[in-house]
Amino acid sequence: MITGRVTADHEARVRLQLRAADGSLRTVEVVIDTGFTEFLALPPDQIAALGLTPEGLQEIFLADGSPALLLGYEAAARWHDAEVTVEVLEVDGDALIGMSLLEGSLLTMEVARDGAVRIEPMTRR
Repeated sequence: MITGRVTADHEARVRLQLRAADGSLRTVEVVIDTGFTEFLALPPDQIAALGLTPEGLQEIFLADGSPALLLGYEAAARWHDAEVTVEVLEVDGDALIGMSLLEGSLLTMEVARDGAVRIEPMTRR
């Protein structure tokens, strides 16, 4: 289970482990963004610290419907006790987990200052 907290600014934050190019695991604090449909977004300084190599440009559509071209990368992440390959987009601002990474997970939040955030594998019925 991945755990975190809701901040005073009403952001649900968790820590995610990513594998750097040198093979080490690095911990990155990310904001859960249910309006972000991709996997993961990281700012340039975190991408550089991980030593990720650009894979090319990717077109995405912003919340207002306008297109944007962003540099795309691949990274390995620890997710539900496994290492998975995720697409990473380079963005200015906070690191974000999007809905594509959350797919197949149960996300629960106590939406209050310092409330608990939990991400766990969804059990199928």
